[in-house]
Amino acid sequence: MKDLIKTNCYDVSNDMVIVGSCLSAMQPVAFKDLENKYNNIYEVCLEEIHLNMVITKIIGMLSRVKIKK
Repeated sequence: MKDLIKTNCYDVSNDMVIVGSCLSAMQPVAFKDLENKYNNIYEVCLEEIHLNMVITKIIGMLSRVKIKK
């Protein structure tokens, strides 16, 4: 997994999945399924990073690169 906040918006390819950073520990089977389907999984902890920062980061990524929606 890659840290969403520390990722440069130009490093993103055409697909991305954003999950809570605790997903791999709390739901290991579901996380393995995602890992098998997607290469670009980004993690973020909303207990550490304010939602406003996350939204700003996602908007920045969507406005600069072509991502499947």
